[in-house]
Amino acid sequence: MPHSLLEVEFSTDFQNSLHKFLDLQDYYANFVIVADETRKDQFEKRLDQTGFAPIRDRVDFLNFEEVSTLHSATNDANPVVQRIT
Repeated sequence: MPHSLLEVEFSTDFQNSLHKFLDLQDYYANFVIVADETRKDQFEKRLDQTGFAPIRDRVDFLNFEEVSTLHSATNDANPVVQRIT
């Protein structure tokens, strides 16, 4: 099982993504929603609904800028990793 599962949200209200995570709650994995920073409040309100309590502590929010930064850092580190592995 992967360490983390990500769902990218552009326009929906997070409901479907959170339901997918609920379906997978018995597997030990972290859940991440990736969306525009302007939608973080909407994400938090949806996650605060009672039905999502079982996974609330396992769901994180990343914005697109954070994912871009992570991608750049990974690309920058790749030549070094290849030299030592």
